[in-house]
Amino acid sequence: MLTKVTQLERLGGFRLRVRFSDGSEGVHDFKAMVAEPGSMLEPLREETYFSRVFLEFGAPTWPNGFDIAPEWLRREMATAGELTSAPSPVQTRHTRPDSSSYHVVLSKEGRWVVKRPGTTRPSGVFESQSEAISRARDWAKSKSSELVVHGKDGRIRDRIAYGSDPVASKPKTRSQRRA
Repeated sequence: MLTKVTQLERLGGFRLRVRFSDGSEGVHDFKAMVAEPGSMLEPLREETYFSRVFLEFGAPTWPNGFDIAPEWLRREMATAGELTSAPSPVQTRHTRPDSSSYHVVLSKEGRWVVKRPGTTRPSGVFESQSEAISRARDWAKSKSSELVVHGKDGRIRDRIAYGSDPVASKPKTRSQRRA
């Protein structure tokens, strides 16, 4: 069972009350995260823009396409002691370890970087988007995580899950087998 965010409540500033699919919840201050360098985070530094957060596929997402991996957010909140209720062991046994996503984004300097949510430094810097995607794909496959490719405008262009993707594990229909 993958962790998802099921409910968000804006509390002002850069604080959100977050409820997860496993029943745990808490308040997290994203002030440090939005202060990190990066073109995708720039708009989030304005409180009015930050407050435009919404849920998309169980992940906190903003209009510019920036999103936060729910597994990473839950881990951060648990480490900081911000969760008010912990899930039972039965609910957590299927969670994939180290499932933070790898984002390929264009930097201010015009180079393509691979970033992981919650980090201050890029995992890699590349001259072309195809180089960045190739390297990020290798990393995502090795960690059974997700590759998120952003276009030059910062919007999500593609999202690929590696490992135990619940959609990929469903049985194929007859027409899908013939294709």
